[in-house]
Amino acid sequence: MLPQSADMTPKTSFLPETDDCRNPRRDVALARIVALFCCTATAVACAPAPTETASDTAGDENESEEDSDEETGSGSGEESSSGEESSGSGSASSESESSESESESSEASSESTSSSSSTEESTTSDETSSSSTTTSESGEDTSAGESESGSSGDFQPCPQSEPCKILPLGDSITEGLIGVNGGFGGREGGYRVQLFQHALDDGHDITFTGMSPNGPNGPDNVGGVPFPRNHEGVSGDLINGIRDRGLRAIGQEMPHIILLHAGTNDLVQSMAQGAEMRLADTVDALISAAPDALIVVSSLIPLSFGSVDSYNATVQPMVQARADAGAHVIYIDQNSIVPLSLMPDGVHPNTEGYAVMGSGWYDTIESYLP
Repeated sequence: MLPQSADMTPKTSFLPETDDCRNPRRDVALARIVALFCCTATAVACAPAPTETASDTAGDENESEEDSDEETGSGSGEESSSGEESSGSGSASSESESSESESESSEASSESTSSSSSTEESTTSDETSSSSTTTSESGEDTSAGESESGSSGDFQPCPQSEPCKILPLGDSITEGLIGVNGGFGGREGGYRVQLFQHALDDGHDITFTGMSPNGPNGPDNVGGVPFPRNHEGVSGDLINGIRDRGLRAIGQEMPHIILLHAGTNDLVQSMAQGAEMRLADTVDALISAAPDALIVVSSLIPLSFGSVDSYNATVQPMVQARADAGAHVIYIDQNSIVPLSLMPDGVHPNTEGYAVMGSGWYDTIESYLP
């Protein structure tokens, strides 16, 4: 509102000198018009126009209603109206900018809240995924542990209601010739005695099958129980002869487990060439003749003359290839179990050596026994 002084008061007044002639609303409008012309002319920021108080606004509204009933047509009224429109436009613009600012602030707040919510959801999802992964990994580790413990899985070749029939198949080492210095001694059942003893001690019901061409051998009793003296071992037999006898024995009585140790005579009799292929053919023939039996193929025990290393190196891969194809065939490394020091003649184990060999067979098949 413009300051009023005594010097600015007109000498001649055409209006009554009374306070009723003052119009606060018109004074505010004039001040705003002056401020507007100032900003436009100088293109610089001007001081804000006087702000109406709540009481002034109420008074203005009442006076506006009174003024609306009177049409003065005066220039000052027109200027007041123009000022009010300018003020209204400026106020509307200010309110619009304020509204836009509040809207942007609201959107930013909303985006921040949304981002925070998304982050929390992502964190929760990651934690859930991590927990699931830990559980999954824990389950896989448990499964691997069961496999490594020696579990035979779902395959069980032996019945629960009768003895498990085991066919010992091979040459004189299967027959049970005792190695002594300068030759070999009698036949005392070979590795079969210790294998039977272990099964008896652990409560497994087993028996041995085979046609026993050179006659049954071994003790009458083991641990107070009659010893099954049958077998399919023949001294001096080659791989092909072992295969043929094995097939005849299977035809006579189907075994549940077959223990195969073959190839020593092929190497000793200078027939090593092609021995690996003959062994592979023998394994294939046994798989075909007894598909539901467990076939256990052994490496050759040591020889004091000649080497079995080249032959033995082919046995495990051959067995593994057939196992991978679905055959019930497994490998045992008797060469690393029976030391040459327990083979006095360099070919056959002594009684102690056979006991070690029998323990090796038992440890390999024990998980399959009823």
